[in-house]
Amino acid sequence: MKAASIFLVLCASQGLKAAEYTIGSFEVNVISTGAFTVTRNGRVLFAPSSELPILTAYTGNETVVQPHGNLKIQDAVVSTCGSEIELVSEQFSEDTKSVELQYTFPGCDDVTATMSLLTDSVDSTHLIFDIKLIGESNRVSLNYQSHADQKIYGLGVQYSRSNMKGASVYNIVREKGAGRGIQPLTVLLDAVKKGAGGTWDQTYTPANYYLTDDLTSIMLENTEFVNMNFTSNVTTSIEVFSKSVRGHILYGETHKDIIESYTEYAGRMAVLPDWISEKAILGTQGGTDVVSKQVEEALASGAALGSIWIQDFCGKRQTDLGSRLVWHWEVDQIQYPNWDGFVEDLNSKNISTMTYINPFLTNSTNDLVDSGHYTRDLYKEAEAGGYFVKDLNNNTINLDQDGFFAALIDFTNPDAWAWYKDSVMKKNLVDHGMRGWMADFGEQFPYDNVQLYDGSDPKAYHNKYPVEWARMNHELAQELNRTGDLTYFMRAGFTQTPKYSTLMWLGDQLVTWDEMNGMKTAVIGMIGAGLSGFSLEHSDIGGYVAIDTPPLLFIRSKELFNRWCELAAFTSAYRTHEGTLPDKNWQFNSDEETLQHWALFSNVFQALHFYRKELMVEAEEKGYPLARAMFLEFPEDPVAYDLNLQYMFGSELLVAPVMDDNVTVVEVYLPQGDWTHIWSQETFVGPQTLNITAPMGTPAVFHIATSTAGLKFASNLREKNIIV
Repeated sequence: MKAASIFLVLCASQGLKAAEYTIGSFEVNVISTGAFTVTRNGRVLFAPSSELPILTAYTGNETVVQPHGNLKIQDAVVSTCGSEIELVSEQFSEDTKSVELQYTFPGCDDVTATMSLLTDSVDSTHLIFDIKLIGESNRVSLNYQSHADQKIYGLGVQYSRSNMKGASVYNIVREKGAGRGIQPLTVLLDAVKKGAGGTWDQTYTPANYYLTDDLTSIMLENTEFVNMNFTSNVTTSIEVFSKSVRGHILYGETHKDIIESYTEYAGRMAVLPDWISEKAILGTQGGTDVVSKQVEEALASGAALGSIWIQDFCGKRQTDLGSRLVWHWEVDQIQYPNWDGFVEDLNSKNISTMTYINPFLTNSTNDLVDSGHYTRDLYKEAEAGGYFVKDLNNNTINLDQDGFFAALIDFTNPDAWAWYKDSVMKKNLVDHGMRGWMADFGEQFPYDNVQLYDGSDPKAYHNKYPVEWARMNHELAQELNRTGDLTYFMRAGFTQTPKYSTLMWLGDQLVTWDEMNGMKTAVIGMIGAGLSGFSLEHSDIGGYVAIDTPPLLFIRSKELFNRWCELAAFTSAYRTHEGTLPDKNWQFNSDEETLQHWALFSNVFQALHFYRKELMVEAEEKGYPLARAMFLEFPEDPVAYDLNLQYMFGSELLVAPVMDDNVTVVEVYLPQGDWTHIWSQETFVGPQTLNITAPMGTPAVFHIATSTAGLKFASNLREKNIIV
């Protein structure tokens, strides 16, 4: 039964009279219980739950364990108000075209609530709801109709599943974990590394937003901890750890419309510069001589090389976990003597230089300053200025990073903000020729027991911290008049990160194939990210986390690296990373065959640049992702809603990467229409599921047979002698 019919039957069976209001282009029908339905153009966007009242009020106390950003919340609900709820008044404002509903909770005399429904213009696709809880309860849950067959997508970067129906998802920025269910890895990491194993739903980049197969969508502006509970067959419940909630019911005729509506709030990612979007980014490190040799190898291979990413520009040191970067954001003058000349030489070869930074500074660089590695002690400067995040006793919080300690910059302090942006990022990065960087971390901001400069509640600021980190990078580019050139890529984020970040990456995959933390999560995560406004996503080619501690053995293989190259060619950026064990992981130049394979797919990446650029314009204007869930382009095809290991690149190319070892055949679903296999130029007719032969070097890629982009892509590949 449709939601509108259920609502009418409910009203009739209970003898309840509905009050009808027009708010912008939305129709709101309120019944005497205080529940309501929202429709637009005859389609139901929100309706009452048959098992729970519209609001539930709670009092709860959470205990947080958060070593190394692996945040775990142990919750205790002290009391609940809301098995019943009464609507005591409703007021409609002709001036603002808004409705205010006031509620009481029988049995909880000291708790009341108000909910306002409003919109900012007649044509707006956002119906805003504002909930205020008054009294002792400190949380509120919004409860409304779902159904057993509903499919729910979004919620930011979710790595291990796409449809969230049946799940209860805790939306908080945190490390995603290295095991995530892989055993015995997860159990051992949880025990030895204080929770580093992780769970399937942990993510660096959540978003308080979702959309469904039946074109309903809700987002929240809140940055507090949120539990989105989709476990019931008939109810969705959004529990917010706050006394106030501000959210939006979104309208769209299509899923693309909803994404466009959502990104009006979340922001839209801008077109990348050609030096990123056209050519490979080579991840390299080890000092001037090593990097120079690898650059020459890459150029000699015929690769389309546009930039190098040198994460150890700041130097490295030995820790209990091996060689680690020194979190001191200044060129190590012993590791890279004559850095400026080195960068100028790379520029003369049309190769840009990227490096690394995060919002931490380490407290153990005295010896390195004294021995000539650095000219400044950044930690001392920040400590003297009072720029770090403080505990409740006003002492700097130094967080354990497994082998050293580091402190976070307090972004609420205007002086700290200006110092880090200008005296660290501009002076030590941009002024030394760096055209971009990995803007890492953002997820380790402590959840509680924090004293911020401006008095902000740390529980509400936790999810906001990575957004502010992105905003600082964005502000620097703006002030230098280099938006569209300076490029930074981030893993941690929240709902409004797309407004500020130039490029996202999917964080630390294990060097495996699986859907828990391996290569498959790079595709699942990229698809979910795209539905959530993160339109420009990519991953480390070959994965990142390697382990060589018996009985645990996870070392990057040649096959995994090469298959990941094939995947990366059909994403936003083509970038390698040496991973956590560079000397043991398979690298781009580990043998001649791999070097040529990496170079080949850098040229495939370049051959697709014209279309990637078209799609980035669309992303900037409408918020559409480059890598798209199949149902975005084929909403009438029921099969499309269950596919998360193949995707559309734009509206015209279909990509089904090989993501299993020792496999040369991949299952591909082709929707309605004629499809041309890019490598053989053979045409297939959909809808049908095929087993496509995909030996190394020919991943399953198709284009719509009449596609202008597909035909031009094929022509570009012929010009490069990649296909005949």
